[in-house]
Amino acid sequence: MKNIFRKIKFTRIPALLVAVLFYANAMAQCTQFIGYSQTNNWYGEFETAMGSAQNQYQLLWNSGGAMAVWQDPAYTGWSNAPLSPCSAGSSAPTRVVLDITHNQYLTPANVGPDPIAFMDTVIRNVIATAMTKYPSMTEIVLKPVVGAPNHSDSCYSSYPDPSYNEVPEVRASYNHPIIYSAILLVVANPPAGITVTLGPDTHVGDCSQYINKSGDYHGHLTQAGQDYVAPVVTNFFLGSTTAMWSESNLIANISVYPNPFSSSATLHTDVLNNATITICNSLGQVVREIKNVSGQTNTLCRGNLANGIYFFRLTEKNKNSAVRKLVITNN
Repeated sequence: MKNIFRKIKFTRIPALLVAVLFYANAMAQCTQFIGYSQTNNWYGEFETAMGSAQNQYQLLWNSGGAMAVWQDPAYTGWSNAPLSPCSAGSSAPTRVVLDITHNQYLTPANVGPDPIAFMDTVIRNVIATAMTKYPSMTEIVLKPVVGAPNHSDSCYSSYPDPSYNEVPEVRASYNHPIIYSAILLVVANPPAGITVTLGPDTHVGDCSQYINKSGDYHGHLTQAGQDYVAPVVTNFFLGSTTAMWSESNLIANISVYPNPFSSSATLHTDVLNNATITICNSLGQVVREIKNVSGQTNTLCRGNLANGIYFFRLTEKNKNSAVRKLVITNN
């Protein structure tokens, strides 16, 4: 028995759905990114790095296209022509990647007392809208805005938004941990009728990779920032392009019991070989990571973790990851 704990997820795809996805992939797979100006910053480099696979990717974006506006079916962005359209299936993407940001600082003054719950609702609304726009879609991938290193909100602007000068951080830096936490909630409890997965969790390498000039406190990327982020997104999709279509490449039969728990819980899965478990708190901050996890039954020990809601991500080489929610209590 091994002691373990760590970070985020992917829900198991039923065999019939896998067959449908495999068929779509073989015939006319198209992945559409939906985003905003920061997305457009790094997307060109991403497509170039994808090489021959780039003809299966396209970008639908609009300046200022935060998810709060994409949730509206009448939003003008839905009428835009996709950038660098897929060679097949462009009008009927099978997978949609939502690059998630918000066009305000996610403070209680702006969005209400629970910013995470606010973004949870927004994301679910966008998923519902996308499902009506693209009946062919079988998967939604949720990617947070490019944040500061290590899920912090530590990147500051020399030219903060004068309307919110009590929040001196770059807006992407400030909002990223909140958006990331909301994504975890959606992935752990996805809407019916669609597979929802966690996308690449992108960050700048350091704060200098955000543009820092008068009038730009949003989190647009310098060339160095684009160079840093694009390979992360590329590696995520190159690594999952073939794996995600095969049922044999899924981590399956995952259960945690008891849950909630007070001191320890048992993790039971199919046999693992050198997997990694990451635990993060409700703010998206990594609180524990265990590597080289093997076998079928392992023990999750509470250690010094406080009461609350956590999420763990289980990953194994060449396999899709899985995310589950954990609840720790004194009871």
